[in-house]
Amino acid sequence: MLIELTIRRPHGTRVNVLGTPYHFTAKAEGEPHVAEVFEPAHIEHFLSIRAFREIKPPAVAPVRAEQPRKPVRSPKAA
Repeated sequence: MLIELTIRRPHGTRVNVLGTPYHFTAKAEGEPHVAEVFEPAHIEHFLSIRAFREIKPPAVAPVRAEQPRKPVRSPKAA
């Protein structure tokens, strides 16, 4: 799960939960400071603190596949 730390520091924030290090940082200037958290107990721990919140992936609109087109034939010369 992607978790955001709403407190932003110049070089991100390093947090250690039960021996597992996490680095909450932005990938680019102005983006949220996030870290990927997989351990359910760690997710529960972070989300119990007001400064952390879950980041939900943006909804992606389904893309309709194009139907194959029939080849266009030139009219036969008479």
